[in-house]
Amino acid sequence: QSKCATKPFSTSQNRASELLELVHTDVCGPIRRSAGGSQYILTFVDDMSRYVFVYFLKHKSEVFEKFKEFKIFAERQTGCPLKAIRSDNGTEYTNNAFQKYVKECGILHQFTVPYTPQQNGVAERFNRTLVEMARCMLVGANLSEYLWAEAVNTAAYLRNRSTTKALEVMTPYEAWYKRKPVVSHFKTFGSIAYALNKKPKGKFEAKGKKYVMVGYDSAAKAYRLFDLATKGIIVSRDVSFIEPSISKECASVELEILECNEAEVNDNNIEVANNSLSDYESAQEENEEESDIQRIGPGRPKLVRSGKPGRPKKEYHLLNLLCDVDIPNTVDQAMASEYADEWRKAMREEYQALLDNETWNLVDLPENEKVIKCKWVFAVKKNKEGEINRFKARLVAKGCSQIYGVNYTDTFSPVVRYSTIRIIFALAAEYELYLHHVDVSTAFLNGKVDDDIYMAQPEAFVSRDHPNKVLKLKKALYGLKQAGRQWNVKLHEILVKIGFKQCVTEPCVYTKHHGDKINLLAVYVDDLLIASSHKQELQFIKQQISKYFQVVDKGPVELFLSMEVERNGEKGAIAIRQKGHIKQLLQQHNMLECRPIATPLDAKQQINCIDSECKRVDKQEYQSLIGSLLYLALCTRPDIMHTVCKLAQQNSEPHSEHLAAAKRVLRYLCFTTDFALRYYKTGSSIQCYADADWGGESFERKSYTGYVFLLAGCAVSWESKKQSTVALSSTEAEYIALSSAAKEVMFLKQFLEEIKQHCIDKIVIRGDNLSAIHLVKNPVYHTRCKHIEIRYHHIRDMYNKNFIDLEYCSSKDNIADVLTKNLSKLNHNDFVNKLGLRK
Repeated sequence: QSKCATKPFSTSQNRASELLELVHTDVCGPIRRSAGGSQYILTFVDDMSRYVFVYFLKHKSEVFEKFKEFKIFAERQTGCPLKAIRSDNGTEYTNNAFQKYVKECGILHQFTVPYTPQQNGVAERFNRTLVEMARCMLVGANLSEYLWAEAVNTAAYLRNRSTTKALEVMTPYEAWYKRKPVVSHFKTFGSIAYALNKKPKGKFEAKGKKYVMVGYDSAAKAYRLFDLATKGIIVSRDVSFIEPSISKECASVELEILECNEAEVNDNNIEVANNSLSDYESAQEENEEESDIQRIGPGRPKLVRSGKPGRPKKEYHLLNLLCDVDIPNTVDQAMASEYADEWRKAMREEYQALLDNETWNLVDLPENEKVIKCKWVFAVKKNKEGEINRFKARLVAKGCSQIYGVNYTDTFSPVVRYSTIRIIFALAAEYELYLHHVDVSTAFLNGKVDDDIYMAQPEAFVSRDHPNKVLKLKKALYGLKQAGRQWNVKLHEILVKIGFKQCVTEPCVYTKHHGDKINLLAVYVDDLLIASSHKQELQFIKQQISKYFQVVDKGPVELFLSMEVERNGEKGAIAIRQKGHIKQLLQQHNMLECRPIATPLDAKQQINCIDSECKRVDKQEYQSLIGSLLYLALCTRPDIMHTVCKLAQQNSEPHSEHLAAAKRVLRYLCFTTDFALRYYKTGSSIQCYADADWGGESFERKSYTGYVFLLAGCAVSWESKKQSTVALSSTEAEYIALSSAAKEVMFLKQFLEEIKQHCIDKIVIRGDNLSAIHLVKNPVYHTRCKHIEIRYHHIRDMYNKNFIDLEYCSSKDNIADVLTKNLSKLNHNDFVNKLGLRK
């Protein structure tokens, strides 16, 4: 009897495997009244996701009503039933009404043993975490204790969006909502904030008012701000911040630091926070928060050694989700950086992979042979959210020192066209094909070298025993002029060997059909996009490829050539966008906080600046910006194609007017960051629209051609191009545009017939000029058309052979209009929507 002691508590090994399978709950209080009058905190923590819901109560008797509110909300949002809850023996949980309700709902109610809070450790520890976070925020911001509710609410908001040991590399938000959280809008708690005053009393009254940021209102996608004058809380989205900030003005409000016993956590000594306007976090938050000033992440954590076993090593990139890693250019820079260990590890992995692949032999340099040098190239690999997956180091040969005819000859290597990739996406949506992504690791090293190439030993890996020897390459190392070609030859050989057939019209697409099974494979260097009608067939193809190459099976495609891919299930509608690339571009040009605009260029604006007095700008900066915009226009953004093509014509001598117009495109992209090309099952065939803007170029008076092809309800191929000749009439300009579209028709018709193995109906080209259509069908208007170049008349031959047909459509229905001229906001938005480009 005299030696009784508490038995040790073992760590639970039975974690919930589903949402709402088990929910931990606890009540904290009483606490000093908050700004909203609350004295208690009620928390619900989902065991599987560790997502915490926080409710604030004036009386303990409100627990039952809040529990019912939580149950309805959680079950509706997740689609999962609440199966069990775990709580202490407080009367707020054991009363008759509460017990009757859980029994009626079939919910198992687990209780802790009296005076044993360890059995409800998840909820107890969460309370302590929220309290400590809230205390730090209040003290750091020099705010009064009566704002504890706002601080705890913010702590819960941040905790749900932070990584946790229980989930390893996933946040509770992602586990609960099945999508990545948005963190770009995070601001320092207690920062000085200036909110827009939308109801000024006078003409010259200040447009902004000073506040202190005390939290987030996800239901309104806005910030919660503390008014220093009225001591009230407002919600606003039009806010400018000054970070970091410690508000001295708030010091006049009495500050009482919250106390919490480190050794013991129970209902009586935990003091936490409240949100007087919002009782729980909204599930309606979308990934469309406004971008804010770049945050600087933590530095390298200090390594502390002790005799105790350490925690499992975490992925370091989790500490740097919001950081930009400076990419070193040399080994010395890499070793001097704060990420030296990561770069060193990446170099060792690359070097070992080269040795395992038998890439070279260590030999003496023969007489009269030239040695080419090599270098290390560093990079970080990120996912579609911009989070760092791994550090990458690649050893490349300096192929610039190779000599044609001596150590290389042919170098050409094809890649799949962007329009072809979009066609495969469209076909996958239309015919409900599975779509997976496979990446071939160290792809170029699979190609054999036919020439004698000698390379110097790589820096940091020079043989101590044979420092004067060189490496005779056996495999096509990255950087060699022929490396891409040799890899493509090897890949083609293997794909043919496993039963694929190369397309004639698109050499980077391979088909493998038998019976009702459709298999397509597109190649972009070492990225393989595989579409298949049968999942077993898809897995078999990946297994066959993995027999010959070391591959990374990325499963259903999510990120391909910087195109972010979202799909409704494995065989549903497909959306592709480049949101990450756009945000990176905005950040690069310091335009994350720019004022968005609804059109890429004003309908009346001309950008042909020929005035010698116009201020010239940095050519390299301008060309870099235009190149990035052109990449977007070619991949997923046909809505900016015409504007970017006009701006690209100024690359040789850009002026300030041109740069301003280019930055207006960035403002438009900021406004439409979430826009995506959306493909879905329609049951209709391919559609084509062609148009021309006669004399649209104000200086040379040349016309612009535009055409667009739609499949699966969305654009798959488009072009905006200035015509090479001056058209003498709108008929001639439209005739040339129809001819350009007809060339693309020929490619699409042949390609679709190849991959579908049957002839398709003739494709209809729609235009808004009857004279041009008549000119195609009959050689009329001879005196007005005899000067048209012969090459444009091939459209007549295609029409006579029934490859194409032509139909008239009104200008308001001609989607290609957006590819030939700048439009008003209303017309632009209408045509962009018809392109299939929308949120």
